[in-house]
Amino acid sequence: MKSTSARERLEVALGRIDDPKGEGARACLTVYREQAKAAAEAADARAKAGISLGPLWMVRSSASRICSMLRARRRA
Repeated sequence: MKSTSARERLEVALGRIDDPKGEGARACLTVYREQAKAAAEAADARAKAGISLGPLWMVRSSASRICSMLRARRRA
């Protein structure tokens, strides 16, 4: 089984969000493309260096961003 990079998986996800026939426009109100690309590149660099990302690295990263966005909304 071929291993795919975080960047490759991200590009597939962004493609689905952008698909006019899909639900991306309704489901994703704000897409942080540049931040997601930076996170994917950092994850790929850690993986290439042999540093374990752990099984839940993406979940933790996403949850952290969601909490940050909610805090920012409350301040506004």
